[in-house]
Amino acid sequence: MTTNITWEVFNKSVRVKNTSFSNDLILSVGDCITFNYDVITRPPNDCCVITSFTGYAEDSGPIGMTYLPWRHEENRWASQVFSLRGNGRHIICYPNGIPHYGQHINWSSLHLVDEIDDLVFKQYVQKLKYP
Repeated sequence: MTTNITWEVFNKSVRVKNTSFSNDLILSVGDCITFNYDVITRPPNDCCVITSFTGYAEDSGPIGMTYLPWRHEENRWASQVFSLRGNGRHIICYPNGIPHYGQHINWSSLHLVDEIDDLVFKQYVQKLKYP
């Protein structure tokens, strides 16, 4: 399977082309996603929110995207994770991504999901979408 990710609007949204998708997928900051799960078998309320895209305007697409998982047991967002290698919640975007900086995911398992009906969840997502 081939994945190609290009800028839709620099630093705001990307277009994901994957041979397993029937149509291109547009991902934006603040979108809720799930990956490496089947949408039907994923745990309830299991999702992540896209917090930013990393990269340069002169490149055809992003280097990667950062995310935060929702901790539904605790009704809160997970903490950001940083180490000497950078953000631990960074997904590599192809083809511009650096192979050793971030997580490799199965892009054909990526799905947009509905926002969770929770006040804390919705307030944070609104701040991302409308800063």
